[in-house]
Amino acid sequence: MLFYFQVLKIMFKKIVAEKTESEFNNITEEERLMAKNNQNNRNRNNDGNMTVEEAGGKAGQATSANHDREFYEEIGRKGGEARARKRNNN
Repeated sequence: MLFYFQVLKIMFKKIVAEKTESEFNNITEEERLMAKNNQNNRNRNNDGNMTVEEAGGKAGQATSANHDREFYEEIGRKGGEARARKRNNN
């Protein structure tokens, strides 16, 4: 099922890429339904719950609201140091 929606997503991206700005307003009903289905499937799992992508986005927004720039700088520094240690050990 996931493969089907990935194919639809690729098809829609190709359709949109081929449209000029003036043509974009004249997309067919089939193209609109494809886009709507694609969006709906990105927003829901089969059981109607939030997708991992949505959950990650919400968590990122909450973290962003609760922390400042220094927090992200520290995370980046720690990640860089860990990566360097891993690279040096191999």
